[in-house]
Amino acid sequence: MSEIIKWSLHPEVANRLLELDARKFTKNEIAAKVREEFPEIIPRTPTRDQIKNALERSRARMEYIGDKSITDIMPYFNKYRKYIEGDAPARIPAWKKSRLKILVLSDTHVPFTDESKLQKAVDLNRGADILILAGDIMDMYSCSRHRLRMSVPLEIELDNTVRLFEYFSSIFPLIYVFEGNHDARATKKIRDLLPPQLLFLFDESPLKLLTKPFPNIYYHNDWWLQIGDAIIAHAEISSAYEGRPPVLLSEWFLKKGWAKRFNLDEIRCFVLSHTHQVSSVYREDLKLMECGCLAQVMEYATDPTARMRPPMNGCVVLTQQYGRTDFNESREFVL
Repeated sequence: MSEIIKWSLHPEVANRLLELDARKFTKNEIAAKVREEFPEIIPRTPTRDQIKNALERSRARMEYIGDKSITDIMPYFNKYRKYIEGDAPARIPAWKKSRLKILVLSDTHVPFTDESKLQKAVDLNRGADILILAGDIMDMYSCSRHRLRMSVPLEIELDNTVRLFEYFSSIFPLIYVFEGNHDARATKKIRDLLPPQLLFLFDESPLKLLTKPFPNIYYHNDWWLQIGDAIIAHAEISSAYEGRPPVLLSEWFLKKGWAKRFNLDEIRCFVLSHTHQVSSVYREDLKLMECGCLAQVMEYATDPTARMRPPMNGCVVLTQQYGRTDFNESREFVL
């Protein structure tokens, strides 16, 4: 036995033992071969039991690919995969309170989120009854039609978005999510590649799929949402004049007649995302606001051909009593 222990510790013998075993040689055949190939190390032919024990010791010392952990680049996505790819859990019914505090966050542009500013926005408003994520939650950088300057795998964006949803879901009782132009990049890319008759196969937004695991998160299939007398929207509106975009949004709904066409209730407040600016202005009996962004400075903002104002990190909080926005208690935050 001492001799077997001694020769089985030789790496070249151990490797040969495992090779012969993998090739389905019998214990007796292995014993004869190693005795023949390593006469200086193995002075006499081993027994079957000695070969069996030597094989067990060799396997215990060897490294196997299965022992090496594989990096999971989508831990949050995989945690909820059965819901994202299958049936969602039952939704928590939406509810109404006479007095509501509504937090509006937008333009996080995952994975380019400024998490310190996002955390500040949450900490300042943890008591909010409703959170509205008003578009451009994901950047969808890999699906951009513009020239890409870096590699950002789509898997990273999806996983970080699920991470964000998990965090918000644990804090706020009710959450509404709707798309911005960046969230829709993947859908637009699919539409560019497929003939119209096949588009029904891909009719669900990636953002909608990622909300499925969380029963208190509702996906709203439009670019605007009305709560009480407030419209929160991700409209692709811009202007060289500060505070002008939400004015244009209000005119689209009110002066151009779309509020009447949609049979909407009274509107007194507009909150616009998309612009990455923070503002608050009044027009007659309306309050018009921009909610800023919670992203880092995007690369296109500093492009030499761009004429953008520097982005402003911020959020908006609305306070409503029986669906009527209290202008004195509703405000924007510059973070």
